[in-house]
Amino acid sequence: MVVDYTSALLAISASIAIAGGLIGTGLAQQGIGAAGMGIDLYSRKKSEEALLIEKRELDAAEFEAKKIVRDKVAELINVNVDKGVIILENLRNTEEYKEILNKMIQVSKKLLGTNCTVRVNPADTNLITDSSVTIVKDNVDKYGGIIAESEDKEVDLTISSIIKNLRERIAMELSNIVGEH
Repeated sequence: MVVDYTSALLAISASIAIAGGLIGTGLAQQGIGAAGMGIDLYSRKKSEEALLIEKRELDAAEFEAKKIVRDKVAELINVNVDKGVIILENLRNTEEYKEILNKMIQVSKKLLGTNCTVRVNPADTNLITDSSVTIVKDNVDKYGGIIAESEDKEVDLTISSIIKNLRERIAMELSNIVGEH
């Protein structure tokens, strides 16, 4: 048998070349696929980052909008509280003050008993109609009201303490309202 080594070598060389080309193409495609996957992962990561940034911006805008609303509500409440404070500070100059002063004494008697002592501004003593309590002239508050005392308790119903209490309650309510929004 005569073997043509040239033809055989050409066939083997062609097979190697074809196989090498196939292997090279496969490796190239694998590299392209990996690069494609890398690009896909990169694109997905960039998309997730963009969504995260967008969410942060929306959250910040929502927070700022709520802050603007809270500040406006607080401003409106404070303006009206200030108007109420002016009314309370001038309560002594109204016709209702005598009635209010005497109701303060009635409330104090219910809380402290009838043997309480009532301290009141000297100018207000002539407005008190209840003679069952001991009245002491004292500069308790520049806006009026009373301080009633028993042996172990005190009730401060001065206009200044009422204003302070009112402001604290409104601040608490405002805090609750703002906290809900």
